[in-house]
Amino acid sequence: MLFFIYQKITMTPMTYQQKVKSAIGSTLDFNSLPSQEAVARQLHMSARTLTRRLRAENTSFKQVLDLYIEQMIMPLIDDCQYGIEDVARRSGYATKESFTHAFYRWKGVTPTEYRRRIMLAATG
Repeated sequence: MLFFIYQKITMTPMTYQQKVKSAIGSTLDFNSLPSQEAVARQLHMSARTLTRRLRAENTSFKQVLDLYIEQMIMPLIDDCQYGIEDVARRSGYATKESFTHAFYRWKGVTPTEYRRRIMLAATG
């Protein structure tokens, strides 16, 4: 006797946080950071609706954007062949200073100090 085993496949819908990350990835042009309005348009909703949906998930557009960029740039920061200004430009920040400020918010140290600590840890 043959038995067929059916596995119920449940596809969980993406959270709005995941949708925003995906939209950021497709709109980031490395010359400027995407605006909430641009991401909301891509998701076919108003910026205000996007704000409400993200608030319902206990987050904000700024938090999602910061997390996305932080995750994207960490390999560049860890790879010392890229200068801090180059990493800032690649991550969409207009100036090295604004990038340094954001990096400090994420990690509690400047990018230069972060690299110094990595190099000290590597040399042991």
